[in-house]
Amino acid sequence: DVIVFQEHHKPENYKCIDHYVENGMKVIAIDHTTYLFPFFDQPKLVNRQYKSLSYLEQIRHQSYPNAHAVVALSPIDALVWRHAGVRSRYIPNPMTFQISNIQRRPKNVLFVGRINPTKQPYLALKTMEYLNKIEPQAHLTILGAPKETIQQQIIDMRLKNTEALGFKLNVDEYYQNASV
Repeated sequence: DVIVFQEHHKPENYKCIDHYVENGMKVIAIDHTTYLFPFFDQPKLVNRQYKSLSYLEQIRHQSYPNAHAVVALSPIDALVWRHAGVRSRYIPNPMTFQISNIQRRPKNVLFVGRINPTKQPYLALKTMEYLNKIEPQAHLTILGAPKETIQQQIIDMRLKNTEALGFKLNVDEYYQNASV
């Protein structure tokens, strides 16, 4: 049996890696974050969830070496984990459409991700606020849940050509229609 593990929001779940390995199961952990996120993202949030940065580092460095593999989000993260003694590989997100079929649409901007401070959707809104001044025809499409939070921000900022469509299963067409 193989256990695919992806839960970095609750520190106690890291102990599951050790439990499964001790019981003879193979564990592939998906580190769905960047290695350095605790240091540059939101230390207050990290401290609230994990007690401290050092505690978070400690549990990651204790559990991941026991996993049979750790899948990283970037080649750099995989390299950092390998230097820490972890069997780590970078597996890129797959493209589900032919890139050669994409026609450049220079005024369409796309944001895809959870509407959560760690994904920085508000930075996309601030960028659009500036972009609208220099390129009035630019359009921002935001895909991600929950859309109500971001819709209110769009209204409050009086942004033009900006829409929040919420969660979408098939994002290919949006990627194909975007230039950024």
